[in-house]
Amino acid sequence: MKKADFYHHTLKCGIRIVFHPTRSDVCYLGLMMNTGTRDEQPGEPGMAHFVEHTIFKGTASRTSKQIIDRIEGIGGELNAYTTKEETVLYATVLTAYAHRAMDVMADMVQHACFPEAEICKELEVILDEIDSYKDAPAELIYDEFESMLFRDHPLGTPILGQPRALRRFKSDDARRFLAERYNTDQMVLFVQGRLSMKQLIDWAEQCFADTPLHVRDFRRTAPGIIAAEHKQAHHRHAQTHYLCGGHCYSLHHADRLGAFLLNNIMGGPSMNSRLNMSLRERNGLVYTVEGAYTPLTDTGFWTIYLGCDHHDLEHCVELLHKELRRIRERAVGTAALARYKRQLSSQQAIAAENQEGNILSAAKSTLHFGRVETTQEAMQVIDRITPADLMRLANEMYDASQMSSIIFQ
Repeated sequence: MKKADFYHHTLKCGIRIVFHPTRSDVCYLGLMMNTGTRDEQPGEPGMAHFVEHTIFKGTASRTSKQIIDRIEGIGGELNAYTTKEETVLYATVLTAYAHRAMDVMADMVQHACFPEAEICKELEVILDEIDSYKDAPAELIYDEFESMLFRDHPLGTPILGQPRALRRFKSDDARRFLAERYNTDQMVLFVQGRLSMKQLIDWAEQCFADTPLHVRDFRRTAPGIIAAEHKQAHHRHAQTHYLCGGHCYSLHHADRLGAFLLNNIMGGPSMNSRLNMSLRERNGLVYTVEGAYTPLTDTGFWTIYLGCDHHDLEHCVELLHKELRRIRERAVGTAALARYKRQLSSQQAIAAENQEGNILSAAKSTLHFGRVETTQEAMQVIDRITPADLMRLANEMYDASQMSSIIFQ
């Protein structure tokens, strides 16, 4: 998509709109709030996710069933998710019902009442979600690692929260969190569908007529860098799960896109990633080995995960570190780097076919950069990366002395 494909507007209440017109009869729309786990106060771990769940449980004019039926009853989908830094409420409907969907979500954000009886029921749902997560070591290990990497900082808090704290949450706690943290200058209304910008603005002004300008009056505190740590836990799983990683570039750092390229080379989704070729294709030691780079607004981190038989762990870790040393010590050739860039460009073009993913990316870009960063812009930056640049990034990211690790056995 091109910059010209996106239109922006700011409502009087401070909510920003990003709109991408299409010819499809399917409309994707929602609200992205710059509020996540890291914005919780001491003593309320899991509050952001708790509010995301319970905001569905009724407003001043609608019951939870009426909220669901209003969207799902016409074949649409209404959903939400929470991350360390954002909460997203979104819907997928036919364009004919786009106004209805916007009205429902605006009602939820403006007039959620968090009825105590409904909160008690939803608490059990969240506790079940936590229990199911504990049964998935390949996911749980990331929570444990982030708690270790961001020790004593809200970024280290699991998104789902902690059962003991969750059981103390009441309606007033949820209302207070929404009132203090759902600031209008930190919201983006995103819409993609067969609409006009004028029509969209008219609807938004109607739907958010009750919302006053609410500017955020607090600043986030960046986490410090802690010394590398190595942890081993015994969980009696059929496999051994290993995760290593460390601190990395933030969302606003000049080397963010270089880190994205480097991660794709080492542990990206393609079967020819260096770690997949070494551990799986050549040695048959793992089913899954994957890298991830997660940039946040004022920090970032990278990880490499693998799962293997218990007796293969030492060999897997040895091969993993061998590949990390190789990328640090031997420059990727010019021709090879060109191939990696073409591969990434093709991956991005294919990913662009996911229309829901496109508008979510545009919303996040608008939220944090004030504009839409297109794939073409990102690839222009990546195309300028040289073998020397890549080696420098590898030495900064994959410094063994700064690398933490965790093992589930």
